[in-house]
Formats: sequence, structure tokens, C-alpha cells
Amino acid sequence: MRAVIDVGSNTLRMLIGEETAAGLAPKIYRQKITRLAGGYRDGIGLAAESMQRTLAVFTDYVELLQQMKVDGAKEFWLQKLPGGKS
Repeated sequence: MRAVIDVGSNTLRMLIGEETAAGLAPKIYRQKITRLAGGYRDGIGLAAESMQRTLAVFTDYVELLQQMKVDGAKEFWLQKLPGGKS
């Protein structure tokens, strides 16, 4: 099993799939609006409550990955927020 988690400014998405000869066959898809960028302020960054909401969903996703016996994490990408805060 393979998975990807997309942490966006408003939504966390997760796709779990199984490798087949033809590619990756989707098995589970989750999407949750967390509003990570909600309350963002220049010079300060992300709001604590926005980060807490997002972390709670991320934690739920990780638990599901463990239950599904998904292979370990391979790659991460990070896009900086305006003003260089992340």
C-alpha cells in the first residue's frame, strides 16, 4: 500500500492506494476542511487553533495509515507562506 497526504491552506486530503501492474489503484480517499490558513497574519504566521485543527486530522490520517499497513513516508514538500513563515 502507498499513500499521499496533501496539506493545503484549507483542506487536508489523503489517498491510499494499492500498487498493481497498471499503476496505483485507489482504495481510500479522505478530505477534511481544516482551514489551516484561517487566522494567518503577516509577521505572526499561522494561528494556533488552526494548526491544532489540522494536526488533529493529520493524526487521524496517520492512524489510518498504520491500520492499513502503508509503507513508510518517502517524500515531503513544503511551500513557504507569504512573508517566509511556515
